[in-house]
Amino acid sequence: MTIGWGIIGCGWFTDNFIAPAVRKSKGADLIAFLSRSQDKAKKFMTKHNAKAAYSDMNAFLQDNRIEVVFIGTPNSLHHSQAIKAAEANKHVFCEKPMALHSIQCREMIAACHKSGVNLMVGYMLRFHPAHQEIRSLTTNGDIGKIIMLRCQFYVKYNEFDEGRWRMDPLLAGGGSLMDLGTHCLDLLEFLNTKIIEVSSFMNTLTTGSSVEDTLVASLHFQNDSYGMVDVCYSIDIGKERYLEIYGDQGYVRTVGTISGYGGGKMEIVENGESRIASYPPLDLYLPEIDEFNASIRENREPAITGEDGLRNLEIVEAIYRGAKKKTVEKIQSLQ
Repeated sequence: MTIGWGIIGCGWFTDNFIAPAVRKSKGADLIAFLSRSQDKAKKFMTKHNAKAAYSDMNAFLQDNRIEVVFIGTPNSLHHSQAIKAAEANKHVFCEKPMALHSIQCREMIAACHKSGVNLMVGYMLRFHPAHQEIRSLTTNGDIGKIIMLRCQFYVKYNEFDEGRWRMDPLLAGGGSLMDLGTHCLDLLEFLNTKIIEVSSFMNTLTTGSSVEDTLVASLHFQNDSYGMVDVCYSIDIGKERYLEIYGDQGYVRTVGTISGYGGGKMEIVENGESRIASYPPLDLYLPEIDEFNASIRENREPAITGEDGLRNLEIVEAIYRGAKKKTVEKIQSLQ
């Protein structure tokens, strides 16, 4: 059983990551692209061997071959597009962040529940094999009580040739936190436990935009461990980004795993003994496509749900509140 996919958004991200992953997935059939530009949709259709190209949302959603809609547009469009797709009885795979704010997330979840369709949010870092192993280590208590965590995600903004909308607060909803930090927050909760309160600082240091290019957040977790997320649009370190988790009986450090391209190295130290694992470049988008297909075939929730996307936005909102007010902020859903 193959599942028909339609992709909304014809930009750098869908071109380089999502369309190739859908094509590679044995359980997926790439049906169509939707873009404001019919010419661009046709170019993507030809390049990725899809079957149709649309510039009209209604016509796109009326294509009965499409069972899943992937939303890869600016953040401000996720809410309306997801609700329209759900109302057309399409399963919804939404790129992160799920929406501009948590109220929109709740409405998206309600629309999908009402139509009985699945909703998944694109946090591909969970699927890196290093992160999967770390989750096993922390869940099993192999490095003892978790005490400190850190996730770093730096890029140089000029990497985003077609992503200038990320600097527009009306389209993006924020800067480096909404773009990069959402990945870090989701990953740290996946590897540890829920974040219950935060404090943060943010600034615009080099890009001259109306959103933050630099942000650091301190995190307090439900198991009384502590962490830090630092994200930036102004530093070029390639893919040499760090993930660190320290317990009272060992620790794990990775370099280069915070990337959609996979790869990187991981050092695990347990009881004074160290081992190092290296990873080849990997397509981290393929396993999330496969997981969503499997959830539909098996009539179950996907591994990353709309509720996960909602929770992520609740944390993001608390971090922004803390940065603006210079206060420690609790996560609203836990109050």
